[in-house]
Parts: sequence; structure tokens; C-alpha cells
Amino acid sequence: MGFLCASIPRQSSFYLCHSFVNYSGHCNRALTSFYYDSWIGQKSVTPNVNLIESQLLGGTSICLIPPCCLLDFRGLINYMAPLSFVYNNVEDFHAVSRILYTRFWCRLSAISSLPGMVLHLCKLFENLLAHSSFDLFSHMLSLGVKPLDIAFPWLHSAFARCLEVEQVLLLWDRIIGFGDLDLLPILATSVFLFRAESILNAKTETEIQVLLSDISQMKVVPLLQAFLFSESLLI
Repeated sequence: MGFLCASIPRQSSFYLCHSFVNYSGHCNRALTSFYYDSWIGQKSVTPNVNLIESQLLGGTSICLIPPCCLLDFRGLINYMAPLSFVYNNVEDFHAVSRILYTRFWCRLSAISSLPGMVLHLCKLFENLLAHSSFDLFSHMLSLGVKPLDIAFPWLHSAFARCLEVEQVLLLWDRIIGFGDLDLLPILATSVFLFRAESILNAKTETEIQVLLSDISQMKVVPLLQAFLFSESLLI
């Protein structure tokens, strides 16, 4: 197990979004604590997969490797990274990370049709976009662009790799407050609507890809408010 743990910092640093590279050491320490925490596998709302199930020789104890029962380090490090701006203490960092993972983040990697899981969020995004602006939705499809192909990385990362850190934390604060990941597809839909005029004027798939390739300067609160409080939408 020591070999597996030793590989975590190398893996996580490689996949860490460039915005958080200066905090990689802090993130790696918190991630190692996460890796050893068996509570996570027990409390997660989605099923986990353990790499090795080892029975101690001459005894009855079962050792799960990794103890947290999670192998998706690529996504996890980017979920954890924004918290490095909030928590200087590794113990606090870990305590918050494991709660957020077991309640929210684990849902973004689980293949399940249950409400609140990533498949449900993808479907909700498509429904919201089609309902909000069918012209926009159909125009993209006519150019061979599937809106979900663009939005899925945003949804899967909870926008952690897409927005400035302050905006990510503002979004997550509202997700925690409402206790619901539906804000992710709502925000994704609002981004498309914000760029709707330019998208409708686009003539090629490449033009649309360029328009939506960088959303790092988007502001979360105005986008959510514009969508949720729009008089033209019935949510």
C-alpha cells in the first residue's frame, strides 16, 4: 500500500489544473489523508470500488486498498484544489473535502440513473437548454455540435477546471446551501444562453467550439440569477 500511496502526489500533480499548481504540495497532503480515510468508502452515497481486498494471515480482518475505496485521483485533485485557498490547515482541509465528496462529488463519477447523479444532470442540462432556447439548441445540432459534449466537462468537474477560484467557491457555496447539484446544469445552460447571439451567428462547428472553449471570466451569481429569475422561463 505504501507504493500506491507514494504514487498519489505524482498522479495528482500531473492532473492538477494550472490555476492550482502553486498549491500542489498542500493539495497532495490533503489527498494522501483522503486516501487513507476508510470513513469515505463507508459514507459515500454511491458505490465505490476497492483495488485490493486483503485478508490478514491467520486472522479475520479485511484490509481494503485503497482504504477510501476510490481510484479516480484525476478528478478528485481538481475538486479539492479550490479548497486549498480556504483552508491552510490540512486537518480542516481534509474534513471538508471528505464531506463534500461523500455528499456531492462522488455523484459526478457514478454511472446511475438515480436523481442527482451525473446522468440525471446531463439530461437536465439538455432539457433546460432545449426548453429555454430551442432555436439555439437546434442550430447547434444542425452544425454537428452536441451541446452536452461541450457542457459535460463543466458538469463533471463541478466547474472547478473552468472558472476562477472565487467563482467556483461561490458556486459550491450555493450547492452546499441548497444541497442540490442541479445548479450545475442550470449554470451550464445559462452560459450557453449568455453566448446565444454569437452562437446563432456561427456558421461552423469550429466557431461554436471557440466561443465556448474559455468561460474562465464568467461570473456565477449573475448567470444563475439571469436564468432563475428570467420572466420568459418557467422552471
